[in-house]
Amino acid sequence: MPRATQFVEPDLTGIIERAASDWKWPKNKPNVSANAKMWYVAFLHVVYNSPGGRCFIVTDEADDLWHTHMTFSVRYRQWCESILGFYLDHTPALHDVQATQADADAATAAYSQVLPSAGQIQPDLIKPCW
Repeated sequence: MPRATQFVEPDLTGIIERAASDWKWPKNKPNVSANAKMWYVAFLHVVYNSPGGRCFIVTDEADDLWHTHMTFSVRYRQWCESILGFYLDHTPALHDVQATQADADAATAAYSQVLPSAGQIQPDLIKPCW
């Protein structure tokens, strides 16, 4: 299945709110949802830019949002297939994996192309799934 000629972010209407509720994000910190969306959409854009490559997701909340997005299976599948050209599986590490500085440097390089404000990503922000 061919991928889209340009990246289009997914419609996350209702999904962010569901993630905030399911994952119990603090209600007194509205920037949590905005940051989760920013990093999650950046992750999807990095995946789009690196078809077949291994891309790390950054921040717990972005990973939470990915988990919740996948539960909206029809919307998630349709977006993946129409934009990425394939279904993006969530592949967690089977054991506690710590990202290395090399992983963080690779993530910084990839994310800086789609999120210039990302800055240097630290290893502890990288989640053990891709």
